[in-house]
Amino acid sequence: MRKEIAEKWAARLRSPEAKQAHDVLGEESGSRCCLGVLCDIYAEENPGTAGWGRNAPCSCGTDEHPSFAFIDGEGGVTAAFPTSPVVKWAGMSSHNGEFMLNPDDEEALTSGDREAIAAGELPRTSLAGLNDSLLWDFPRIADMIDKYWEKL
Repeated sequence: MRKEIAEKWAARLRSPEAKQAHDVLGEESGSRCCLGVLCDIYAEENPGTAGWGRNAPCSCGTDEHPSFAFIDGEGGVTAAFPTSPVVKWAGMSSHNGEFMLNPDDEEALTSGDREAIAAGELPRTSLAGLNDSLLWDFPRIADMIDKYWEKL
């Protein structure tokens, strides 16, 4: 991931104004999952083309049409994960912020990760999973971005 984007993203997640959402990229109220905050930064750096919209059709390959979604300005619309232009702009390797954990990172390891290490595998996680499944708060996710930005 591009370091300057990671730094902006982590700072934004630590902002007291940031409101956290779970299981959606963003809400009309302004709440966002951690990946939705990244989309906000992309939209700010691409004014007039990217942003959030109501009743936008989803490009995720289903017939679902979310009532609120991120529109990347290049034809991508999503309510789940950042679109390819956002991922490319940020220099990320995945849409959900997946990365390999350091095996000695006790703060971040789950019991399943410890089982993977015992089996000789490197544990993987994602920022989406930390936000939505483990319900980590934004400052804690920002710490992971600071620590693992090169692996994102």
